[in-house]
Amino acid sequence: MNITFALPRARQSLYAMLVAAVLAVGPLAGAIPAQAADAFLQGRVVDGSGKPLQGIQVSAFSGADAGATGVPADTTGTTNTLGQYSLALSSDRSYRLRYSDTQTRLDGPYITEWHRNAAGPETAGPVTVASPGITLPDTSLAAPVLEQFTDAPVPVLSGTSAPGTVLTVDPGTWSPEPVLTYAWYRNGAYIGSGTSLTVSPSYGGGNLTVRVTAKKSGYATTTRESAPVSVPLSEWAPPTPTITGVPQGGSLLQVETGYVPGGIYEFQWFGDGSPITPRSSNYRHYTPQTADAGKRLSVQVTYTIPGFHPVTRNSAPTHPIVLRTFEPGSPTISGTAKVGETLTMDPGIWKPALVQNHYKVEWVRDGAVVDMQWMDSWYFHTAAGKYTLTAADLGKTISVKVTARGTGYETASATSAPTTPIAVGTIKAPSFSIEVASSRIGTSWYARTPSTWTSGTTRKYQWYRDGKAVTGATKWTYNPTINDLGTHTYTVRVTASKPGYATVTTTTAPSSVTVTKGVFSIVDPMPAPAGTKKAGYTLTAPYSNVSWSSLSVPDPDMSPTIRYQWYRGSTAINGATGRTYKLAGLDSGKTIKVRLASSLPVGTTLRMATRKPPRSLPRAL
Repeated sequence: MNITFALPRARQSLYAMLVAAVLAVGPLAGAIPAQAADAFLQGRVVDGSGKPLQGIQVSAFSGADAGATGVPADTTGTTNTLGQYSLALSSDRSYRLRYSDTQTRLDGPYITEWHRNAAGPETAGPVTVASPGITLPDTSLAAPVLEQFTDAPVPVLSGTSAPGTVLTVDPGTWSPEPVLTYAWYRNGAYIGSGTSLTVSPSYGGGNLTVRVTAKKSGYATTTRESAPVSVPLSEWAPPTPTITGVPQGGSLLQVETGYVPGGIYEFQWFGDGSPITPRSSNYRHYTPQTADAGKRLSVQVTYTIPGFHPVTRNSAPTHPIVLRTFEPGSPTISGTAKVGETLTMDPGIWKPALVQNHYKVEWVRDGAVVDMQWMDSWYFHTAAGKYTLTAADLGKTISVKVTARGTGYETASATSAPTTPIAVGTIKAPSFSIEVASSRIGTSWYARTPSTWTSGTTRKYQWYRDGKAVTGATKWTYNPTINDLGTHTYTVRVTASKPGYATVTTTTAPSSVTVTKGVFSIVDPMPAPAGTKKAGYTLTAPYSNVSWSSLSVPDPDMSPTIRYQWYRGSTAINGATGRTYKLAGLDSGKTIKVRLASSLPVGTTLRMATRKPPRSLPRAL
C-alpha cells in the first residue's frame, strides 16, 4: 500500500536551513561529508495495514559495498510516531536504503528490508536524490513471523455459581510458558479480572465466563474462553407501595415505593379493581379523572433489580374519589334579533374560570340545538361564540347553553335567557342607475349598481318608458326598439327578495334619452352579379354584405329584409325585382346593375352591384 507523504514547504525550507547548519559545523559522526549534504530525502514507514510504524531506522548507503559488515551508512534516521523520517543527503549520488526495526516489541521486531521490499542491498533499487529533495512513497514492512503455542488449553471454572460464592479458574498448562492475564464477563460484558471471582447477586440471570490471554515474545497472542456458568436469580422482599395525595378529582396522586438501589419500577393504576392505565414506568403519578368518580383507586408496582426475581406489590385502596364542582356563570346574548344579523354570546363568570378545550357552546332554537361549538384552540377565531340568524330562525327564540368540563370535575351547564322572536331581515338595496353607452336602436343599456346586494337575494327587473312598463323588458339589460324612437323618460324598478327577509323594491332616477335609428355597416367591395353575359342566360345578385355597426347589438331574433331592383344603365327594368335576372336582346351593349335594399325596423341602407353584358348579342336573339 503506497501513500505519498510530503513535508509542507515551510518544513522543507526549515530543513534546508538545517542542512546549511550542518555544512557550517562540519562533518558529524555517521553522516555524509558536510560539503555534499545539499538535499533531503523523506518518506513514511507503515505496516501491512497502513498503520504508521515508530522506531524504524532508515539507513542510506552510497558505496558499492552497501550493507557489508563494518561499512557505515552515509546517514541514518528514525521514524517518529507518525512513521515519518527525513535524511540529509547529497544530490550527486545514488543510495540504497535499509529499513530495520529498533523497537522492542512483544510480538518481535519487523523484518529488516531494503528499498522496494528487497531482501538485500544487491537487489535494492538505487534512489537518486535531486535538489532540493524528494519524497518517497510509503514503505510497508512485513510483520514478524510469529510462533504458535504448542499447548493452549481452554480454562476451566471451579466452584458454585450461587451468589456470595467464589469461582476460580484453572488456566491449564501452556507451552511454552507465557504470561497469562484473566478477564471475567457476564453475558459478554466485562466485570473483573484475576484468577477468582466472587459471585454478586446482581449477576443473577446471567452467564459467567473467563477469558485467559497468553503473551510471549515471538509468539502470537492467544485467548481462550471457558464454558459459561449460569447464575440463578435471587429472592427478595421489596416494600409495599403507598399512595399519597387527596383522593379528589383533579388532584395529583403519587406512589411511594421506598428506596431500592438499582430498582426499576412499573406502575399500573386500578379503579375498584379494574385497570385504568397501562403498565408503564411513566405512571408514578396519576390525576383522578371525571370517570373515576366514586371509585377506590389502587396501584400495582412491579419491582425489578438485576439478578433478582421481579416482585409485584399492591397498595391499599384510596377513599372513593370525590369530583370537584363548577360554580356556573350566567350566559348572555347580544346582537339584533333579525334574520341575517349575528348574535354573540358571553359565557359569564365561572369558577374556576373556563379554559380552552374544556367547554362547549350550543345555540338553541325553541329548545332544539341548531349549532354546537367546542371552544378549543382550533375554534378560537372570529366565529367563536357567534351565531348568524337564518330564515329558519324567523319567529323563533334563540338561547345559548354553555357546558363546562374539566379533569376531575362534574360536568356543569348554564343556559341564557331567550331572545325575542326573530324578526324578518332587511335586504341591503344599493342605489343604481341606468347606463346608456349609445342611444341608437340595436345597442344595449344597463341597470348598474356600484355596490353589492345582500348575499343570496333574488332580483326581478322591470323597465319603464314614460312611466309605462315595457313589455318583456325584465332583465338588467335593455335593447331599444323602433318603439323607442324619439325622446322618452326611462326608469328601472328592481324587486329583491330572500327567504326570511322583507321584500324590497327600489327604482332608479329617471333618465331622458333621445333614441335614434340603428346603423348598418357594409363590407366592401360589393361583388358583381354572377352568370354568363349572353342573352338567354341568368344573372344572380350577390348576397347582402350588410352587418350591424360596431356600436350596435342587434336582437338575435331579428333579420334584415332584402329587396332587389335591376337596372339597364340608369333605367330601372320594369318587373325585375328578384334576386335573379334573365338577359334579353335589349340588354346588348348595356350595363346591367342590381340594387339591394337591406332594412330592419331600426334602419335602412342601399347598395348597388353591377355586371356589364357584351356589346353585341348572337343574331338568334
